[in-house]
Amino acid sequence: MGKGDIALKGSRKRPWLELCRTETERVYLGSQVYQLRQAHPGPLEIFWDRLPTNGFYDLDRARIQTDELWRAYDLLYPRDERTLSRGVLDLCGLSGLVNLWLDHGTLVGRTGEIRKRMSPDEKTLLAAWISDLGFPVDMPRTQASQKLIIPPASMHRLKKSMRPLVHVTMRHKLRSKVS
Repeated sequence: MGKGDIALKGSRKRPWLELCRTETERVYLGSQVYQLRQAHPGPLEIFWDRLPTNGFYDLDRARIQTDELWRAYDLLYPRDERTLSRGVLDLCGLSGLVNLWLDHGTLVGRTGEIRKRMSPDEKTLLAAWISDLGFPVDMPRTQASQKLIIPPASMHRLKKSMRPLVHVTMRHKLRSKVS
């Protein structure tokens, strides 16, 4: 749901998980890889590299390969087409919502917004899932809108729930931007 991507790559078409972050978020990327290592029962192949960009900061990339990624690929890509399902969201739980927030969420005053490119069906599914987690969400009336709005009361409870799960280097995502 966040900045990670699973795809079949190489001549043997094995699943690879690719995580990309800017240089300024390298510590957080290292923390994500560490958590994957801790949760994974066997060895992981991890390849680190840096991708140049047109901006000031380059991207750090971690590419991860293990045979256990087949299960994740099967869940996310039934019939080899990306499909977000309620089962996948339920598996992610609150930690999945935290990662979605860190990658696509922003605070506008006391209101939260998740700005992510998604289809209307995915937007409806995400809104229902987040609401079922106990944080009611509003959807803009226009179908073209690519955001979900979290009202101030829900955002306050969500920040309290997310805080223990957010890496120290990403705590700035829980604060409103000052104009």
